[in-house]
Amino acid sequence: MALGLILPLLSVFLVPFIVPMLSVSVRRLHDTGKSGWRMLVALIPAVGPILYLVSMTVDSSPGANRYGPSLKAADQTLV
Repeated sequence: MALGLILPLLSVFLVPFIVPMLSVSVRRLHDTGKSGWRMLVALIPAVGPILYLVSMTVDSSPGANRYGPSLKAADQTLV
């Protein structure tokens, strides 16, 4: 009976975090030079979340890519 009360409350508290999580994920994929649509690979059963995790942990591209200049390169010019 308590589960029937907890699930709706949990969903109400999690909904505001969906858009920021998606935007951070897309930005991270853009840093590596990949399309944001690549997030959909996480929907593949069993292997998808592993591939998604690997794509999120790959180092960003050192120079500019088609999504804009690298923030890592901008940080190095300040030093």
